[in-house]
Amino acid sequence: MERFKLRIVMRAGRLALALAGFALVGGSLQPARAVPSFAAQTGQACQMCHIGALGPQLTPYGRNFKIKGYTQTGGTGIMSKVHLAVWLQPEFTSYQKNLPAAGVTPDFASNNNAYLNAVSLFYSGRITDHVGAFLQLTYDNVGKALGQDNSEVRVVGSGSPFGYNVDYGVSFNNAPGWSDPYNSNYLWGYPFIGPGVAPAPNASPILGGAVQDNSLGVVGYA
Repeated sequence: MERFKLRIVMRAGRLALALAGFALVGGSLQPARAVPSFAAQTGQACQMCHIGALGPQLTPYGRNFKIKGYTQTGGTGIMSKVHLAVWLQPEFTSYQKNLPAAGVTPDFASNNNAYLNAVSLFYSGRITDHVGAFLQLTYDNVGKALGQDNSEVRVVGSGSPFGYNVDYGVSFNNAPGWSDPYNSNYLWGYPFIGPGVAPAPNASPILGGAVQDNSLGVVGYA
């Protein structure tokens, strides 16, 4: 099977901070990746935070950015204040032989499908000095469903108890694994995004998808 994907991430105009109130519960769709709003906010290239620029695993700078609740600044211009991004995922899926009728996704052909898999809207970045968010709303064009995707709101602070510098925070999220500062667990694992209509293995650990985007968690850390 050969798959060709074009992933386009574009910044959009500013949306009201009411987006921060997105419900942190929704249908399990597809995991999120690096977004340009973070790069614009910090004034840093994507590879400063993400290994290989796309990630999802994080560099020391990226881990610090996440631990501090996505609140660091450093960018200049209007785009550093705009925390919106749009993700479009058009795809072309082709097989060496046609799928049997039982394996064909409704409204699609048995082979050579060109289609728009998904569209995501992100609010990703600083809200206040001590609050930041990564919120993703996704429309699954294959399943014809709109749902809350991977999302998190962090409330953070810092101090120096007993002479030690300490960063601390609380993460409100909708998937086990969000609090991982390395982005190295099942939530961020390969394949990052699967094809919308191609057959794929169904077996996976519970933390690999069964409770992703449909649970609510609160994690404290320091």
